[in-house]
Order: sequence, then C-alpha cells, then structure tokens
Amino acid sequence: ATDPVYTVSSEVDHARSSLKRRVPEFGSMFSNLHHHPRYTFQLDSADPVPTFIDRRWRGHTEQRREALQQLAGEDCHVTGADRWKYFKRNFPQMFFSLCQSKFNIFPSIPAVPLCCPMVYCLFFHLLRGEFESTGLKKAERQPTHCTVGVQTDYRESESQTDPYSPEYVVRPGTTPSELLRLAALTWGRGLPAGLAEVEMIQRARARRVWEASLPPLDDISQLDKRRRMMEGMEVEVWEFREGEIKKLQEARLAVLKDLVKQRDETQKEITSERLNQIHSKHLKEKEAKLNKIHKDYLRCKTSSNVQ
Repeated sequence: ATDPVYTVSSEVDHARSSLKRRVPEFGSMFSNLHHHPRYTFQLDSADPVPTFIDRRWRGHTEQRREALQQLAGEDCHVTGADRWKYFKRNFPQMFFSLCQSKFNIFPSIPAVPLCCPMVYCLFFHLLRGEFESTGLKKAERQPTHCTVGVQTDYRESESQTDPYSPEYVVRPGTTPSELLRLAALTWGRGLPAGLAEVEMIQRARARRVWEASLPPLDDISQLDKRRRMMEGMEVEVWEFREGEIKKLQEARLAVLKDLVKQRDETQKEITSERLNQIHSKHLKEKEAKLNKIHKDYLRCKTSSNVQ
C-alpha cells in the first residue's frame, strides 16, 4: 500500500537539479556582499540525465490536469488526501451576537454564514482595535515608577542564608561609626567574632588613639617627635607581624608532626600486619610438614609390621 498524502517536487527543485553547480570562492566564502559573492555558478560537465529525456518543467501541466480532474467530479478520499476539505474553523454563535450588539455589524441580516471569511476578518480586526484602544488607556493611567518591597529568602529548613546588611550613607562632616569599620567581616569570614577578631578590634582602637596623639604636620618643632613615634610604631608592627608569622609556623609544624606521627603509626600497623601474615604462613607450612612426617612414619611402621 502507498501513502496517498505525498509531496511532489516543485519548479525550484527542478532548477536546482539542472546543469548549474555552485562553486564556493575561498577568498569570500563567508561574505554577504553582492560584489564579493560566496560562490559562483558553473556548468557541470557530468550530466547523469540522458539526452533523450525532456528537461522542461511539467508542473503546470500536471496542475492543469488535476484541476480538470476535480471539475470532472473525481471521487474524493475522505480518509485520505482530501481529508482536509471536510474541516472548518469553529465560530460560535456568541461571537456573531457580540458583533451585532457591540459593533452593530449586520443588524438586518441574521442569516450571515458563520464560516464566511469576511466575518472572521472583520471581527478580529474590530477586536484588535478595541483591545489596542483599551491598552493605550490603561498605559496612560499606569504610573511610570512604583516601590516594591523585598523580603529575604529562606531555605526549606527555614534557616536564613546570610544576614541582611542594609545600605548606609555617612553624612559629610560627621565621624563614621566604629561599627562601619567592621563592614569587611562577613558571616563565615570573621563573624561570629572570636578571640582573633576581638584582638583585631582592640588593635584597631589602639591604632586610632595613637593616630590621634600624633603631632600635627604643620608644627615644624615636633617633626622629630612625630618621626620617632612613627618609627616606634613601625617597630611594634613588625614585631607583631613576626610574632604572627612565628605562631603560624608553629601551628604548621605541629600539624606536620601530627601527619608524620600518623604516617609512622600507619606504617607500623602495615608492617605488623605483614609480619603476622608471614608468621601465619610459616606456621601453616610447619603444620603441613609435621603432618606429612607423621603420615610417613605411620606408613613405614605399618609396612614393617606387615613384613
């Protein structure tokens, strides 16, 4: 059985199958300019179609023949290729009533066919104009700006992700709050504060007190004092940094000692297990040899008794 619904080739396909062949140009292969084409047409010498076959397009002749067959009353295939002829778009009666009541279309012609294309076009055209006019009115009434509140999100376990930090503005001429100096600390990276963070806050306070006690730069008589104070503070800072580096080195050394100790213990366990396996193997070999010697002795004793 063959499929009654099929598609035949068109005039474009017939032109594509002619002797012309597209040859791409390497220099302008990806060009879209008219004076730099991507390809050129050339005649293809290899023609697979024999010379006695007519190359003229026969599509119009076949279309004329199909039209004559339809006018002649050819049998329609309702479940086959002609199935599309037995369907139409639904146009409910309420749409027609809406046209008569709202837009006053066909007030004296109640028998207008519902499947008429004119009714479709006119109805949707008027509805589109109505919707556009109402949309413009709503757009004119709607304000251009609106204020929207935002609430923090929660996970399924009802635990908040990160604490909310509101924006702040420091007024000119005022001293910033001490709390703003801790803005670099975030949840999981300094918060909640521990002993190290408390010591850092105390050092920052002492540094601000020391900066406030420095002599002013415009006082030439106290420049030496300012330089000595800054040199002393620099020495203290370097000593503190060296102490921190020493603490880090000691902590790393302790971690390294623990790792070496764990490695030695693991190696001892592996060595002890291997020695136990070797000992068990030798014991099994010893038992096997003793059993063999005992069996040989019994065999020899039995043979001597028989003789």
